Amino acid sequence: MNYKLLKINLIIIFFITLFAHAESTKAYPNFYEKNIPIHKHKMDYYGLKVFKGDNYKVKINQLSADIDLYVKLGSKPTKKNYDCRPFHGGQYIEECTTGTITEDTTLYIGIYSTQSAQYNLRIKLKHSTIKEMDYDKETFSIVAKDLYRHYKIKAKEGDKLRIKAYNLDKNGDLFVNFDSKASSYNFDKKSTSQNNKDEEILIDIPYDMDVYISLLGIENCVEHKILITRVNEPDDITVLNSAETESDSVKYHEWRYFKIHALAGESVLSVLDALSDDADLYLKVGEKPTRNNYDKRSIRGGTSEDTARVSLDQDADVYIGIYGYRAASFNIRVDVVK
Repeated sequence: MNYKLLKINLIIIFFITLFAHAESTKAYPNFYEKNIPIHKHKMDYYGLKVFKGDNYKVKINQLSADIDLYVKLGSKPTKKNYDCRPFHGGQYIEECTTGTITEDTTLYIGIYSTQSAQYNLRIKLKHSTIKEMDYDKETFSIVAKDLYRHYKIKAKEGDKLRIKAYNLDKNGDLFVNFDSKASSYNFDKKSTSQNNKDEEILIDIPYDMDVYISLLGIENCVEHKILITRVNEPDDITVLNSAETESDSVKYHEWRYFKIHALAGESVLSVLDALSDDADLYLKVGEKPTRNNYDKRSIRGGTSEDTARVSLDQDADVYIGIYGYRAASFNIRVDVVK
């Protein structure tokens, strides 16, 4: 038996086992530490949760001796098992990139030195994609300080959504925007509570669209969950009488609904005026109108008077919808004409 070879193999197995069971230091997106000490013949490990669509760069520099960088997704790297190992030798900068990550997992970084030394470590999130969300299905993520985690969901006209960021371990702000990526300077609604409180936004959907949600890290490494649900609320419809004028208001990109009953052979004439800003008039027989589903509409723009008229072949309720292209106060008058 070759005892010398057996001894060498046992030593290799010992170090591989030692490295594999070493504790990992918890890292986070945009992690940066200077002058980190490392002992001779020791592998330092770092681990951070990463998510599908992320792309990271890992870099060590300011090496005081020959230090090697190892990177692996899903499990700790060893000197024989890794995804990236630059191995430049000497005190040269070493750097690895992950490429676009294909599933939620853990990114492990191993730092090995043949002698006691120091190094700087930077873990930089190069890019994160927008995560497609499903209704009633929470997702967990982490966001670094001054960075965003972006989400989006498809919504239908007439939906009312509750968008919630919760289980925040540090402070983060929530932003929602229609049709384009949300941020602190580009949003339709926001929630900016303090002291790690849940953030929640209720929003009405004026037309079929993609709704974009972004969480901004106010502190570093903000762990959070996002949940989006549809809200079912009773109809808020005001019943009108013929030849009476009703004064009301509508919020930006929301609806205000009215209805009146008419008989077969009658017509319903609706007049929208006294507008403080731009709102539009929609009519529909038998159900609430939307921007894509109506019988008649008037969208003249600005504060111009809008009028619309429908005729009935049978007895029915006629629904009048006022859509707030801008937040506006208005008068609505409906006349039933025989």
